[in-house]
Order: sequence, then structure tokens, then C-alpha cells
Amino acid sequence: MISTRAIIETDRYRDGSVAPYSLYLEARQPDADALALDMLEPPPDPSSVPIAHDEVMAILAAGIAANEPVELDFEPLSYGEDLVATRPFLPDGEATYRLGESPTVLTERGSRTYLIWLDKPGTVEIAVTGGLIAHYRDRGNVRVELYSPQNELGTAVASNVDTPPDGEEHIITLTTPHDGLHQLIIQDGHDKTRVALPTGMPVSAASGLDDAPSGFMGGRSIAYFYVPKGTRTVGGFTRHLDGHVVAGDGMRLYSFADMGKPGFFSIPVPAGQDGAHWQFESCSGYRHLMTVPPYLAKSPAALLLPREVAEKDLPAQP
Repeated sequence: MISTRAIIETDRYRDGSVAPYSLYLEARQPDADALALDMLEPPPDPSSVPIAHDEVMAILAAGIAANEPVELDFEPLSYGEDLVATRPFLPDGEATYRLGESPTVLTERGSRTYLIWLDKPGTVEIAVTGGLIAHYRDRGNVRVELYSPQNELGTAVASNVDTPPDGEEHIITLTTPHDGLHQLIIQDGHDKTRVALPTGMPVSAASGLDDAPSGFMGGRSIAYFYVPKGTRTVGGFTRHLDGHVVAGDGMRLYSFADMGKPGFFSIPVPAGQDGAHWQFESCSGYRHLMTVPPYLAKSPAALLLPREVAEKDLPAQP
């Protein structure tokens, strides 16, 4: 369905040759300007124009035809939200990063939520650079908030709203009385912000079907996810058709361009490639995972996973 209010009230949707009803109402005021008084014929009140039954049925029929039901060839799975760092379960050594990009340097715009892991309570030092889009720097400071599921009040355990969007790096500190999983929320005026977390800190982003887009695929980058042991199909949804899926052995298994149109994707798991970290390679936009833990990271060591998956699949290294 389409919001008629947006069509009527938002300039980029409205036909400029049609005067909105609100302008007619302004013309009725005693202090109306000359332009408004020149309106001789009032436009129809949008709330009083009846819609014919046939027109409604035609709209519904067109919507149904354009949104045919999809029968999935995989069963969506759900996972717990008690996440843990997988770093202790992995062999020593980091993945190779393209363009020298650190897995703890995050550059995005708008509001986004990251999931981070703290080995112990204390102070986290973060480098924040706001206003990377210079002509949007009039939209306010960067807002940083830190939350912990251990805080029974549900409020932020620390926050900072003092970082100006000036294109310069500012060091801020956030102190928490808790260890383990935290949510780090970054908000700016869509002027783009770079956040550098401590090197080696596990940091992930949720990518389930119901999660708001946020994460690591804003500019054709690499994002890792984990395929649990016993998984037969990697299934999900995408609105973007660039990039590929790469299995744990480095084999490119799937090209999103082959889909032809946005929708659900289904990738059979080759023998021996379950219980491995796969990649979204050179993908822009977002990919929503539906059969594997819906979390992404810039390296396997930075990935957070549901506790039940980590303890079952990734036994601690000797």
C-alpha cells in the first residue's frame, strides 16, 4: 500500500502543478499572502473524495499480482540472543583484510547498532570522527550510547553526546560496570561517522530478517558469518544483487547477480563446509540470514555467536 499523506505533503512525491488542500486553507486566513489569495478554485479535500469500490478492487488485484507468495525450499531457524565471543574457540591468527581495513574500524551513517564484547568491566576508549560528509555537518553532534543486557533498568550504562561533526578524530571514553555482551549505538545526522574500537575487540552486527539494516556491507566489503555443523542450506533474503557467497574453503559458491531480481536465496552446503566461517564478498546493501546465526563480522575472530552454537561447534583450543 502507498501512503497518500506522503504523496500529498512531501515535495518529492507531489505533482508541483497541483495545489495541496493545506494551501487553500491558508488562503482562507485573514493574513494570507497574495499568492494564496489568487487561488480562485479550491482543490478537493483529500479526506472527502470517495474511492469507488471498483478502484479499490483494482488496487488490491494489482498488489496481489505483483507480490506472489513464495514457497521457500528451506526452513527458517531461530537462535538465542545470548551471544558470546568466539575468539577463545579459534586458532591463533587473524583473517586477511582487503584494503588494509581493520575489523574494528566502522564507517556508516544514520543510526546503527553494533554488538561488542568486553572481557571485563571498565572503560572503553573509542575514536570517533563525525561529519565525513562536510555539507551535512549542521545536523548535530554524534551520539554514542552503550547498553548491557545485565542492566536491569534497560537504560544506557554510558553515553557521550559531545562529539562535534567536524571531520576531526575525537577520543571518547565509555565506562561500564559489566563484562560480556554490550550494544553500542551510534547516531548521527546522516553526515557519516567513523568509529574506531580497540584493536582485537569482538564486534558484530545482527542481520536477521527482522533486524534493521546495519552492519558491514555498505560499500562492497567482506562480512563473515558462521555455518553451524549439520547445516544443509544457507538461506536468506536480499534486496541487492551484487557480490558473492564464499564457503569456508575459499570456493565461490553463489553469485547474487544470477538471481535476476531481489528475493530469497538458497545455497546448498557442500560436504565438509558446515562448521565453517563463510563470507559475503563484495556485497553492498544488506543480506538477511534465515538458516544460520544471523550475525556478521569483519573477521572470524571478531564474530559473536549464540552461546549454544559456540559451545557445541567450537570447542576451546588446547
